[in-house]
Amino acid sequence: MIYVLVVDDQNLVRQALQMNLEAESDLEVVGSADSGVQALEQIDLLNPDVVILDLEMPGIDGFTTLQIINQRFPQTKVLVLSSHEDQEYLNQAIQAGAKGYLQKNTPAAELTTAIRYIYKGYSQFGPGLLEKLVKGSGKLGETSEPEKLTKLEEKLEGNLVEIEKEFARRLLKLEKTFNSRGNEVQEGLFNDLKQTKNQVFKLRSDYKKLERQLSLLLISFIAAGALLIIGIMVFVFFGG
Repeated sequence: MIYVLVVDDQNLVRQALQMNLEAESDLEVVGSADSGVQALEQIDLLNPDVVILDLEMPGIDGFTTLQIINQRFPQTKVLVLSSHEDQEYLNQAIQAGAKGYLQKNTPAAELTTAIRYIYKGYSQFGPGLLEKLVKGSGKLGETSEPEKLTKLEEKLEGNLVEIEKEFARRLLKLEKTFNSRGNEVQEGLFNDLKQTKNQVFKLRSDYKKLERQLSLLLISFIAAGALLIIGIMVFVFFGG
């Protein structure tokens, strides 16, 4: 159930609104007020979900009432129902905290639909009012919202280009570093292979030298053995 408070200084308007709203099974009018002061009292007492507010009222005007509601009762959403469709009224109402803005000649079906959407957190505007709000969103001398979006998009594109350039620069630097270190690695491997080759060559030389020495030693041993045998044979033959 959506609880609604109707605020308008005209009794006939309040009665008509209450009759149309109570015809809906999910809407309940919990109260009504004919001034801003009474509206604030009713909100504090009844805690409605949505307030339908007229802007022209005696005492505290609708804009001030709207600001106070937004400050003191942030959980209560306000739908402005006004006979004015001026851009100035629309801008002031939105700045004061209104969640929607409809004209008083809005059909009952559209009004009840707008209440449901505002209750869910959406904004609702009458035909043509949203365009006026967008056009009037920028003050004199300031950039309008479409222009701000365009500039923001251009800025994002510029940042993207700079990011791509920076990425290309870093990639090139990384590639150069890799190539430089790759050459160093290749040179290191070449030196290691060269040293290994020299060591192998030295080992082969040492092996051949050792082999020659062993061969000479073996020959000397054989020669000494032969001389020993000959000496023994001569001794035996002539000594005997």
